[in-house]
Amino acid sequence: DRAPMDHGFRHHLCHHGCRVRQEGGPAQHPRSPGREFFAEVGAVPPSIDGFGLVGSGAEGGSGGLGSCHTSLRGPAGAYGASSCQPRYPSSHEPSFLQDQCRGVYDFHGRRDHGGPEMQTRIGCVPYLNARPLALGLVASGAPYTVVFKHPRKLGEDLESGMVMGALAPALLAATKGYEILPSHGIISRGPVGSVHLYSRKDPAEWQTIYMDVHSLSSVGLAEVLCRFHFKNSAKMVGDEGKTAADAYLLIGDQDMAHRPADGVRKWDLGEQWQKFSGLPFLYAAWVVSPGLRESDRRVLDLAFMDPGSPDLVETLPAESVRLGLPVEDLRTYLSKNIHYDIDAGVLEGFRRYLSHLREIRQGISTEVKVADL
Repeated sequence: DRAPMDHGFRHHLCHHGCRVRQEGGPAQHPRSPGREFFAEVGAVPPSIDGFGLVGSGAEGGSGGLGSCHTSLRGPAGAYGASSCQPRYPSSHEPSFLQDQCRGVYDFHGRRDHGGPEMQTRIGCVPYLNARPLALGLVASGAPYTVVFKHPRKLGEDLESGMVMGALAPALLAATKGYEILPSHGIISRGPVGSVHLYSRKDPAEWQTIYMDVHSLSSVGLAEVLCRFHFKNSAKMVGDEGKTAADAYLLIGDQDMAHRPADGVRKWDLGEQWQKFSGLPFLYAAWVVSPGLRESDRRVLDLAFMDPGSPDLVETLPAESVRLGLPVEDLRTYLSKNIHYDIDAGVLEGFRRYLSHLREIRQGISTEVKVADL
């Protein structure tokens, strides 16, 4: 039940004194025989089978969260297709982040079954854009069990106490009262490159939008932009309305790998938010519960690896195969599209987003609790 990791990330872990337990048992590193890095695999998240998208993902790899690339054929609905079948090629190992989306990792050699004797559990979104922060946490050597899950699932784990902190949707700070750490997050200051709305229709014609069921912040952003920027009254729908929806929302690695059909246009939500507000957008941050110790907060707050660092860059060829994008495009994405430093403008943009979302939803606070470290 243990998933393989891509060679670049495995090498990186060994470089930091970890052993990597593979399907055939632990792979030991001679410099540090006392540490292991476990990947305990759970259920693969559901695909978007039946979703009316047209086009296909890149060959040679699965999507970021086990959802894989999409391959769709046949006319139907607003997009001109009626089915979506994921492809699971077997020509290479799953990527580091694909494993993460389904796994629980213990950086210091112990299996984590959720018992009280285990060390602090920290959550993280499983997308490529989180890699500088995730690798920064690995490089810190901190004795955490790190759980990689979809944004919505991380919110559930924070609420249940399964994790004490997580690189998770910043929106949780406004809906559940958590604090966010002040230094790093996942931010756009223009086109984000991995959050898009797709449709054959003009935005003014949208009445329903199929939402990515794993997203929190981006669903809220789509609602705000539809109401106040595109000036429509589109409603978000789930599986019950996906085949007839006028538009659809994709996020993260699945969005990056998606290839829409001819005639399907796309709108980058980071770009549209910047046009609408003139401000950055904060998608995710280190969100922490009150019980997380200050020393642990400081470790998370400092966890960062420069996107141009050799240790990070060496993991990108496997992602290039998986996403069907050139390595240079991935480097540009991590260094130009995604920004990581939280500043006053980022917090102002986040508060502006919350104030608009509050006009649409109940239970949204515009007070942002930023931890004082």
